[in-house]
Parts: sequence; structure tokens; C-alpha cells
Amino acid sequence: MDWIILDKDDPLKKITNVRSKIGRTRNWNKGKMSNQKEIIRPKGVFNPQELKDNDPRGLPWSQGVRVGNLLFFSGQVCRNREGKLIGEGDIVKQTEQTFENLKAMLEELGGSLDDVVHTTWYCTNIEDFYKKGCSNIRWKYYKKDFPTSTLAGVTRLATLSYKVELETIAIVS
Repeated sequence: MDWIILDKDDPLKKITNVRSKIGRTRNWNKGKMSNQKEIIRPKGVFNPQELKDNDPRGLPWSQGVRVGNLLFFSGQVCRNREGKLIGEGDIVKQTEQTFENLKAMLEELGGSLDDVVHTTWYCTNIEDFYKKGCSNIRWKYYKKDFPTSTLAGVTRLATLSYKVELETIAIVS
């Protein structure tokens, strides 16, 4: 898998392509990876292998960015590997699929949900989120400590069918 490495001081300047099976970069440039910004996606692909790119044109943002051992992920939603929306109208199923997507991305990079240090949830119906037990789903996915978390109510997300979106920061070694 090719990964795009960008210079920290000049993000438009491409440094090199690096081959990796699980997203960890090999020892290049004498270990100066911590000074670099890495786009977390295979070259030319929007999502990791576990998730499907639903738009053949690609999209104008990165699914995630790695700076040293920090991972910043764009909002995850309820589409599965085949691009199918999971849980039409069901906030619980959408929340579970969102966690599954995040878990897949972290595993591709050699991490796990235990590496998550902060989440920001965007929800179109906060009352539904609590009444249907979505915050309790965290017990299923976080085996150690819970990350810090923010829940924000929004009038809508990128697609009207989406009920929740999850933005994440993680620290991996």
C-alpha cells in the first residue's frame, strides 16, 4: 500500500511514498517521521481498505492525518465496507456501524479503540441518542478507559439519512 508523506513545514511538498502493510511507516529519512505530517489513506483512495470509497471522484479532504503518534480522523458515519447505509432511521445501528468504521481504521494503522483519547459526536437528535442508549454503546467498544467526549446537537449531517457522526483523535505508538 502506498502512503503519502508530506513535509510538516510545507504540506504541499511531497517527500516520498512509503510501503506499509498495516499503515506503519518503515524507517526512512533516519527516523524523522515525528517531524512529518502523514495523510492516512492509501494514495488515491478516500477510505482504508475496510471501507469503500463511495464517490469515484474522491473527496476534497483526508479521512485522517497522522502527526507523529497522533491520529486525527474525519467524521465517521454509518456506511459499511460496501458503501451501504446501515441503520436507516435507527440511531443505535448507525452508532454501532460508526464505531465499527473507526475500529477498522485504527486497526489498519496498528491501533485499537483503546488508543482513542477524544471523540466529538454530532447528532441530529440528542434526546434519541440518550433515550435509545447510544451513549451506553461505548461500553461495548471501549475496553479500558473512556476517552474525553463532546456531544453536539446539529440540525443535519452530510446526508439526511445520517443520525450520528463521530470525529476522533487517537494516540498510537
